[in-house]
Amino acid sequence: MGKKSLDLIYKERTEFIIIGFTGRTGSGCSTAADILKSENFEDLRLPKPQTSNFTSNDERKYKIIYDYLSLNWEHFETISIKNIITSFILEVDYNKLINYLEHYLQEKPIINPKLEEEYESLKKQNKKCLKLLYKLKKCNDKEKESLTKFYYEDLNEVSKKLKNIIDNSFNTKPQGIYRQIGNNIRSSGDATDSNYDSKCLFSIAERINKIIKLLRAKRRAFPFSTLHFKLCLENLGLPLASLN
Repeated sequence: MGKKSLDLIYKERTEFIIIGFTGRTGSGCSTAADILKSENFEDLRLPKPQTSNFTSNDERKYKIIYDYLSLNWEHFETISIKNIITSFILEVDYNKLINYLEHYLQEKPIINPKLEEEYESLKKQNKKCLKLLYKLKKCNDKEKESLTKFYYEDLNEVSKKLKNIIDNSFNTKPQGIYRQIGNNIRSSGDATDSNYDSKCLFSIAERINKIIKLLRAKRRAFPFSTLHFKLCLENLGLPLASLN
């Protein structure tokens, strides 16, 4: 097997990398994802390695890794599973969501028209982007750029706003609600429905795949650039979205 063949085999390992993190709350998934998101190697603030007089193999290995990363660091884009679940929640009508949460918490909601107005605004934004995402091949470059910004940047802020709406709709903050809703989505494709339909088992995974293809399409738009595809999936275990 020639060098060109080997280069071709390993090309995807350098140009297309996806890492998924899963673990219990506090296990460091978000911290690890934040490290990979760092724009520059210097932002990592890693301890300087020994340059000579190594006292162990670990010190020698650390220097090799440090030197390689200092020359070759490229940050990862990040998809948070929490944000994917947010995109499913925002497909649900406001009253239907509030009724579901009322049943989940066994508590009457706080009626606030302003919260409903904020929710409808987020829902409208989400609906527009979902429509484009599912016809990605027909999107122009401007639409793809807008979608990339929404799913890889703006959606995190949307999740925070949605959490604020939910928290302010009840006296009790709904603990574990995203995990439960994640299970609902895998069961029915609907954030508020737990009835099982085998066709919906991969609902979250399929949406993740669409968003991954969005970023790959952006890379292909610049075939002569040094842009590599590096992606981190954060908190895969939240709704068991990885489906091992």
